[in-house]
Amino acid sequence: MASTSYPENAQDWRGRFIANLAAALARREDISLALFAPPGELPDNVTAAATPDDTRWLKWLSQQGGIAHLIRNRRMIAAVTVVQLLARLGRCYRRQPLDVAHVNWLQNALPLWGTRTPALITVLGSDFGLLRLPGMKMALRAVLRQRRA
Repeated sequence: MASTSYPENAQDWRGRFIANLAAALARREDISLALFAPPGELPDNVTAAATPDDTRWLKWLSQQGGIAHLIRNRRMIAAVTVVQLLARLGRCYRRQPLDVAHVNWLQNALPLWGTRTPALITVLGSDFGLLRLPGMKMALRAVLRQRRA
């Protein structure tokens, strides 16, 4: 499962939905969950999919307010950050043995390009704004055509 938000601790509100989802999936005995997300307290039966370098970078991203915040407020930094995020996710998707990729946020599906891994992609309202970016609809359609989604 991949997400760019995750609570650092029990008091943190960021990514609470993702933490609750990971905890629910971890309770299933037929699922082995690896999570690519900013550092935080992982439920039992969930392993971190991020490398130590990814973890440091994801923590920095979270401290900046997340990718959507950077896109809205710091466009020059956001452009580089988006490329870095996609590259890191692509490496993660390829190093993990996946039966299904559970991808949170539309942009996190883009690094699945060139794979046939089935994907469950969840979308929140703010994600739909990404569809207004030039080429985003076309890129997502191309990725989705390559797999069951």
